[in-house]
Amino acid sequence: PINRLLVKFVRDFSNPVIEKRVNAIRSIGSLFESCLDSGPSDGSSEVIAVLLDCLNDYTIDARGDIGSWVRLAAMECLASLGVRSLLSADQLCAFRGKLVRHVFDKLDRLRKRALLLLNWPINLTELS
Repeated sequence: PINRLLVKFVRDFSNPVIEKRVNAIRSIGSLFESCLDSGPSDGSSEVIAVLLDCLNDYTIDARGDIGSWVRLAAMECLASLGVRSLLSADQLCAFRGKLVRHVFDKLDRLRKRALLLLNWPINLTELS
């Protein structure tokens, strides 16, 4: 399905066109939002794992740290899924752990976004 195609784009770290990866991440978020009524799909845990991996993208080219675009898009997508309760407790814990790491990122916009997302009222005890 389309999820597998988008995951392929996101996982392709050798792709020199970072914009394709960012757009694939945003598309994944849109797909999940449009499928809320049917609940998580069969491949949703794989897709979420890929999004969590995207928070480790530190690709650099002549424009600088272009991996930050991927990290920011993944943060936004995962936050949207967390608010809609589409992340399991383990996935949410992994996401929050990575957000804590991004609080100390070298880029201000990533630090700021990570801090804002950490202060969201997603209560881990509600998921238990």
